Amino acid sequence: MIDATAPRTQRSRGTLWISGVLLSIPAIYFAGRYPLLGNADRLADLGKLAGYGVPELVLYLAGLAALTVGYVLAIRTLRGRRFREVRLPVLAISAVLLIAFATLYPVNAIDLFIYAVRSHLLTSYGSNPNAVEPQWFWEYDPYVRFASREWADNVSPYGPLWNLIASPATLFDGDRILVALLIFKALVIVSALIVAWFIHDIVGHDRPGDAAAATVAWLWNPLLLWEGIGNGHNDVIVMLPVLVAIWCWRRAHDRWVLPLLVASVLIKYVTALLLPFALVMLWHRHPTWRERLRLAALSVGSSLLIVYLTLYPYFDLDALRESFAAQRGLFLTSPGAAIVSIGNRLDWTIDVAFWTRRVGDIVLGLITLVLVALAWRRRLRLERALFEVMFAFLLVASWNFRPWYLIWLVALVALVPLGWPQRRVTVWTVSALLSYAHYIWIREWWPWDRFSFSLTGIAITFVPVVIVTGTELLTGPWRTAASPHPGADAPPLSGGTRVEVGGEDRNADGACLNSHRDRLCGPPRCGAAHRLCRRGRWCRSGARSPGVRSPAPSARSAPPAARSCPGG
Repeated sequence: MIDATAPRTQRSRGTLWISGVLLSIPAIYFAGRYPLLGNADRLADLGKLAGYGVPELVLYLAGLAALTVGYVLAIRTLRGRRFREVRLPVLAISAVLLIAFATLYPVNAIDLFIYAVRSHLLTSYGSNPNAVEPQWFWEYDPYVRFASREWADNVSPYGPLWNLIASPATLFDGDRILVALLIFKALVIVSALIVAWFIHDIVGHDRPGDAAAATVAWLWNPLLLWEGIGNGHNDVIVMLPVLVAIWCWRRAHDRWVLPLLVASVLIKYVTALLLPFALVMLWHRHPTWRERLRLAALSVGSSLLIVYLTLYPYFDLDALRESFAAQRGLFLTSPGAAIVSIGNRLDWTIDVAFWTRRVGDIVLGLITLVLVALAWRRRLRLERALFEVMFAFLLVASWNFRPWYLIWLVALVALVPLGWPQRRVTVWTVSALLSYAHYIWIREWWPWDRFSFSLTGIAITFVPVVIVTGTELLTGPWRTAASPHPGADAPPLSGGTRVEVGGEDRNADGACLNSHRDRLCGPPRCGAAHRLCRRGRWCRSGARSPGVRSPAPSARSAPPAARSCPGG
């Protein structure tokens, strides 16, 4: 018997190898041109290492173009392909990319060096990085000078859990900065691979044909490779507990969802935006007060234990609050920074920074309320809601914007079906990487005034994604479809209309979409779903809910009009 899919699979592998070549050539070039080895004992950036040369700029732009084309081609090729069909090219190309960018010098930020300095304060002096500045040791400890004069008077803006995660890097480095940098890079690579596994497993459960494409959408993303692996930013580690929390939600391990999100907040505070959505989803899944109180006790108890362990031994809440407030006061490379610059240029009489922050917070709050309401009405799945609130934050309320913050979106959008959200993120990551040509080379060559230079860089980063987002709002899939859940963006597994039973999404044939087992989805018939929803309970593990008779699982007997629970 001849396998009719074999030629298509062979073509897919061939195209995937081509995309791998497009990705690997610039990766190897960048690693060779800007190596970590030999440069780890000095602070530099892409421009200094390149000598601000024209050939280096051309090759940077060409490399960015090749990475983007290879990335988009790989995603398109992998749609509908299972991982087992393309295992060899995916693993081989991933290995090349990770090794190449692991050996890259952190060319766009010295954050990796600053991580090491702050960890050095903890492991060598027992000082709290959230309260102690590196400049306190400047005169007699050469190690702290890797923080640079610019950042030596700043405490750590990260949560206390990050201090514990980072501590092994300097606990064993013997004051050798290269060892610390390599440990940090290894930590980021391991985290990126674990996130990739969770993405594949989450997407593979609902949409098996998109699992490989979703994994590559994360692991081969040019910004993740450049900023996460190359520059070693801890945003990859921030997203690890978030992805594990989503996986626990999908596998009905509900007691761990909130503690994992709290752990992410204790690394970087921004993920606190995700907590309301988890609360809404958990509230719906557990319809009785007894279940809610039990889950609350378990979740709060675990979260408090995590908080206690991460605050130990300092318990300095004032230091955490002050470091957070200091970051909120920075306006740099963001739309908010552009408004402040324009206001100062035109001598507005109002406090531009205050009102910019106030209006941005209000807009973000309104967007968050809308998204929470959609999640409450079950019109948005958890993954899409988390993605949209982080997207809104970065667009309207992130005053000190950095390109590597987009790593948050790259991780979350991989869980969402391919379409407009993926286009938004891809365009934004490319424009953010493109802005480095302006901030590094063009600044050196052109006699910019600070105002024009800043606004041009912000426009390069934000205008393309604003255009794509506006196009999506005008022409995208925000209209009501045949499904009773127009915002729920996961298609049926086996065809038919999506219905909701006991707070979980199903196909019309009763197959559970959201839970790893049917035990949380109740009886597989829509008629029973109506009765169960009215009573506020559903059957678990095949048991009958009190006062409700579970009918035999016959697809023919399900009334076609029973599509969702009363009241949404």
